[in-house]
Amino acid sequence: MTSQNPRTESCFEAAFSPVTKCIFLIWLCGFSISVYSFPVSPSVKDIAGKFPIDLQQKYTLFADSADPALGYFVAKQAGIANRSGEAGVNLKVSSGSFTEQPFIQNPIRIIGAFDSSGAKSDLSDLFAVAKNLGMTLRPAPISDAEKIFIADGFVTDASGKIQPYCSLQSVTLSTGIVIQLPHCSALDQNGNIRPLQSIYVLDSSPIDKNANAQQNLAFDAKAFNEMEPLISELLASGAGWDNFFSGQLRWQINNGKQTEIATLTVNWVELYSELVKYIASVNYVVTQQDIYLLALRMTNDTRLANAVKIKLASGYSWGPWWNPNIKLMENVADEILRVIKSKALIIVEAKAVGANSTKRFYAINIDYKKVVETPTQTFALYQRNSTTDVYAYTDLSVQCVVGAVDAEVVWNSSDPRCNYLR
Repeated sequence: MTSQNPRTESCFEAAFSPVTKCIFLIWLCGFSISVYSFPVSPSVKDIAGKFPIDLQQKYTLFADSADPALGYFVAKQAGIANRSGEAGVNLKVSSGSFTEQPFIQNPIRIIGAFDSSGAKSDLSDLFAVAKNLGMTLRPAPISDAEKIFIADGFVTDASGKIQPYCSLQSVTLSTGIVIQLPHCSALDQNGNIRPLQSIYVLDSSPIDKNANAQQNLAFDAKAFNEMEPLISELLASGAGWDNFFSGQLRWQINNGKQTEIATLTVNWVELYSELVKYIASVNYVVTQQDIYLLALRMTNDTRLANAVKIKLASGYSWGPWWNPNIKLMENVADEILRVIKSKALIIVEAKAVGANSTKRFYAINIDYKKVVETPTQTFALYQRNSTTDVYAYTDLSVQCVVGAVDAEVVWNSSDPRCNYLR
């Protein structure tokens, strides 16, 4: 066979002995495998079936694209982290000894951190089973993630919908702009009227998108002061906080196949104004389909030009008006929906009295701090591909903690069901 590059071959021959060349080629092959090794969708290659059902319920498991002895995991449930260097819990609740101008007087402050690894005992069991199978498990690498806030425990009426009680609050920003922001409450399953949006500021440590799905996520939340009786009751009883303060992480698993198709620049003042108008027209509680239709409208509605600006990546085009690129419009709308859901909406879960199945709705989730401090943000939008995109979800919840507002919060040692958390 004739060499494609005789000069390169002669240099290679001159510089290395046969043994050295062999070692170099083995190293190069190994390096190539590691570069192109990544988690694959369970629909392509499944390893979960090798693990007990209880671990399948607690972890999403992925096979490696090249190494049958390597796998990846994402915890499906995560709770509050242990306090560093101590046996305590990383959670503190303080009453409003401060003012969050210009919006809320004397809010409740909740500071802590979630650990997305899951319970330590579960993780130990997972590694033990993997070792018996001759496998090594690693936290799944990620390329993106979103945090979504959830409010649960509300009631639907006979029509299957939530009927909220809403009022509009006029807020004057530091720029002098006045915006109307809704404050909505609804009936919960305990017969109480409580806010759909109990948290009005939620600062959290950024997710490291070059890392993996095993991270500690610090947060600093501020709740409306009317939530103090409920928070005090939960801390006294040790009950879970899911009806008040929970969330979900949506991880995009890094398999090297993410393609940017556009950037989205959001003017939050304008977007919230449009969202308020839109959501008010459907009684402030909407379905995912409702929001998707709004996101689709954003791709070509000039009336929304001040709220969102979309810049397509090189090589992409909307096409002529008489033959638009519908697939691209739908793809971009899917990604706009992702941004809106994670940044401007709260998931509201509700069910009819006595029913088992829960319905999911969305309500506007005004991040008051964002409106004032970061009124404009830019996001990357990515191509959706059902055959290559790999996602996993981690539910975040506060469980098994006892204490009081303005006092120490500790693990609930009196409940044996909580022992696994420590």
